[in-house]
Amino acid sequence: MLALFQGSLETLLTLPRFQPSLGQVAMLHYGRCGSSVLCDLLGQHPDIFWDEEVFERMFRKQLREARFIRDPMLLLRLRMALAGNRYYGFETKCHSAYHLSAPVLDTSSSSYIASLKQMGYSYFIILKRQNYLRQQVSEEVGRQKGGVWHQAAGAAASLQQVTIDVDCVRFGGYRVALLDSFVERDQGYADLASLLADAQTLWLTYEDHILPDPVKGYQQACKFIGIVPHEVTIERSRTNPFPLKDMIQNFAEVEAHLQNTKYEWMLHS
Repeated sequence: MLALFQGSLETLLTLPRFQPSLGQVAMLHYGRCGSSVLCDLLGQHPDIFWDEEVFERMFRKQLREARFIRDPMLLLRLRMALAGNRYYGFETKCHSAYHLSAPVLDTSSSSYIASLKQMGYSYFIILKRQNYLRQQVSEEVGRQKGGVWHQAAGAAASLQQVTIDVDCVRFGGYRVALLDSFVERDQGYADLASLLADAQTLWLTYEDHILPDPVKGYQQACKFIGIVPHEVTIERSRTNPFPLKDMIQNFAEVEAHLQNTKYEWMLHS
């Protein structure tokens, strides 16, 4: 019965009235990179229906549709219909350690990108945090705070120290050596660049387009999509603005581990 229902729904969703009339935007990132503040701003634009991390919410049973739709891509198509006469946008942690993993999408980046293109996605935004060490520390801090990842604009950040096990850090859904996690990030971005070589792609970095002023990244994204930016309000602030030497309890060990590698600069940036 469930298979019959999903088959009927899949046929229904091919009708023009269930397609976003302006287009579809996919943002790809690895988390802790300023995506939430940027997507908050995009979601304030009247011409965009921004649907956040659809697959994360599906996996955590936070979407009503997930109770009767088991196919993640079918659920995405159903969500796309909510955009109406607007652009539809959403974000994915596009790595096998995150949303591409078996509990969620269970697919490869190449298959996933191909599926999005087939579904009509013509705008891809890659948001990269160049300092992987800060990205890792931010993830560790969020977990130590009990899954508190964000704070409201104007709120004072509180220093939370963490210990980094250089031989075994948590990278998404699995554990790996710290340096290996950096190499995986590099390879992942290289793969995305290759897979999206023929697509309209905007590359943004946390350091250049979010950290100085998130509105800058928002304006870049609007220009890329082809819409006029509207006035927006920044609703989040930095959670970890402190020097890494103050945040990492075993900083000397991490410093020695990264010394003479191409990632050494991340210690003091």
